[in-house]
Amino acid sequence: MHAPRPLASQKIDHLNNDLNNAQDHLALASPSPSRVAASPTGIIHVLGYTPTEGERGVPITVRIHFHPDLADAMYVRLVVGQKAVATKVRELPGVTYGRWQLDASAPSFDRDQNLSTKVSISVQALNDDNVILDSVVFGEFSYWTPGR
Repeated sequence: MHAPRPLASQKIDHLNNDLNNAQDHLALASPSPSRVAASPTGIIHVLGYTPTEGERGVPITVRIHFHPDLADAMYVRLVVGQKAVATKVRELPGVTYGRWQLDASAPSFDRDQNLSTKVSISVQALNDDNVILDSVVFGEFSYWTPGR
């Protein structure tokens, strides 16, 4: 079974069993959606994410389970609205189901492309040619409006 790899410009960081990593793991122990979202081919299962709202630059963390043996998926990335964002992939130690954590930052909000401040969030699996092999929309992110 192949492990998901981050986009070419990124590296997988292997986690140490230190307090910070334990806190990262515990922060997503109660996923925010209450159910698992699975992609059409079953390659990606999204267990949860945080936060559901914020402003440009806020860190977004997503827990996934990944079945790369179902396809030649080599990379995963987070998409906020219609923008693919740089995504760091980390493996969580001692976890079998949901052992991958995706970390990214919310991109700037594009008022010209969105009628609402609420946008969808998805995870995509891509091959070496950046062809999307699978994708799952699993939640929404609400951008804070000025003056909030």
